[in-house]
Amino acid sequence: MSGGTPKAPNTVPGINDAPTGTETLTREEAQSHARIFLENAPLFKPLRLSFKNSLQSYVTGFHSIAPRTIHLYCANSNCVNLESTTWLVMEQHPLAIYKCQNCQESRATFWIESVATKSAELMNPGGRPFSVMAEGIFRKLGQQPTWAPKIPKRLLKNLGPSATLFRRGVACLQEGLGIGASAYFRRVIEEEVKTLLELAERAAILDDDQAALDNIRVARESQVASDRLKIAVQKVPRTLRPGNANPLAVLYGALSGAVHQEPEDVALETASRLLKTFVFLFEELKERMDAAETYAADLQVLKQGSANRK
Repeated sequence: MSGGTPKAPNTVPGINDAPTGTETLTREEAQSHARIFLENAPLFKPLRLSFKNSLQSYVTGFHSIAPRTIHLYCANSNCVNLESTTWLVMEQHPLAIYKCQNCQESRATFWIESVATKSAELMNPGGRPFSVMAEGIFRKLGQQPTWAPKIPKRLLKNLGPSATLFRRGVACLQEGLGIGASAYFRRVIEEEVKTLLELAERAAILDDDQAALDNIRVARESQVASDRLKIAVQKVPRTLRPGNANPLAVLYGALSGAVHQEPEDVALETASRLLKTFVFLFEELKERMDAAETYAADLQVLKQGSANRK
């Protein structure tokens, strides 16, 4: 690659004003982001990257930052019992194609759109101009096998009748339909407010949080689902606030917002955030509280038995 003087950044109407991350990345750092993107992102969810020293990074498209390996679930009979396997890149352009290294049979193909929102222009040795990315947006336009989020079976069991709505939301998320996914997840929240208050109550009892218990009692007096959740959000037990985050506030924000007025990419972010919140509340947290309550009950039995022997 020959040197050259970069021109003023080019702009793309309608895209250049899209938000970009403040962190600029080296090519190697961008590959790490690209790996997470390939493994976890639904269709059409944008990956926005800014590159350090674009002339040296020399990124001209997604193929420039495609990771050498990724980790995916493989449905091959030799891999089906494994949570994930390592996949090695076979082709990077025009499609990103990876091959499972465990069975040596399965392939995963990604069709990635690359749009430079800012670019620098150079001259090759023959005097012809070419562009490298300073900032870019990448989206999955297609993926085979179809991307699907990991849904724990216990989560579906704990959701009960609402699991049907939840599955429909996940199906929308798989297709990159953020508004549809958010709408279905919103209905799940409406159906599960009673369960959410029960989870909050159990957490408050475990935390010995009387203020939260009093607040839950007030919340139950309302007949409107969104109002009950709005009240519950105000005093959330410590167990329900990992890292001081408030998952009930995430759910209330979705329930009170105008989901159909969100741009599709924003709705995708909302739906992804709701999915993670459902997993935390209805799978991870519930299982932990079940275990904590069982442990406390067992200790009480042992304590009572010890007292009876005295």
